[in-house]
Amino acid sequence: MSPRETGMDLRKLLWERFDAKRTHGAGGSPDFMLDAYVSLTMQAGSSHREDLEEIARTSSQPFPIASLSSVLNEKRSIRGRVYFGELGRQIDKIVCNYPGMRWWMRQDGLVVDVVVPETAPLAEFDREAGKLTWERTVNGKVSKEAILEIATLLDTAGFGLSLNLQKAQWTPIATFNQKHARAAVKTFVAAASHPQFIRMVRRRLYVARDRYREAYLIRS
Repeated sequence: MSPRETGMDLRKLLWERFDAKRTHGAGGSPDFMLDAYVSLTMQAGSSHREDLEEIARTSSQPFPIASLSSVLNEKRSIRGRVYFGELGRQIDKIVCNYPGMRWWMRQDGLVVDVVVPETAPLAEFDREAGKLTWERTVNGKVSKEAILEIATLLDTAGFGLSLNLQKAQWTPIATFNQKHARAAVKTFVAAASHPQFIRMVRRRLYVARDRYREAYLIRS
C-alpha cells in the first residue's frame, strides 16, 4: 500500500515505539524527521537521556524536547554509543530499550515516557477481519470482489454473521430474514452477495480495519 493510500509515509512503520495517536492529539508532527539524519558518537558513561538531548541538539534538523522520562537516566553505557542514520529510527532505537516506553511529538517538542495501555487487546473478529480488510484496501476503499473474498474467509474461519455485525448493521438483515425465511441471509458470503446488505458488511469491515490499524499499525 502506498504512502498516499495509508495517509502516512511508510517509513514511519519502522518506528516500533512511535505513538501516532498521542502525536495527533497533542497537535505535533514528526514529518520533519523523515528527512533528518543523525551522526553522533557519545562517550562511555552517557545515559540515554543525555543521548537524546544531544541528538536533539546536533541532528541535521535540531528540535525541542518537551519531556523525557527519568527512566532514561537508569542505563549508562559501558562503552561509547554511535547513532547514525535517519532521525526517527535513532530515537526509536533508544526507546526500544525500555518495556512499555513510547515516544511522540507535541507542539512544544519530543516526549518520551512509559505508557500504560489504554485498551484491551482487540476482539478476535476485529483482529482477523481488520487485518484482511487492511491488506485489501486501495485508496482507502475495498472493492466488492475483495469484500466477497474476505467474507468467504470469515465464514470458513467460523465467524457468525449475527454475532459479529453491529446492531445497526444486523437489524435490517434480521428484519429481512423474518419476512423471507427461505432466502434468509445467515453468512458473511450471503450478506456480501446481496445488493441490499453488502454495505452492512462493508461498514463492519471498515470498523474492524480502523481498530486493527490503531492497535497494530499506528501505536506499534
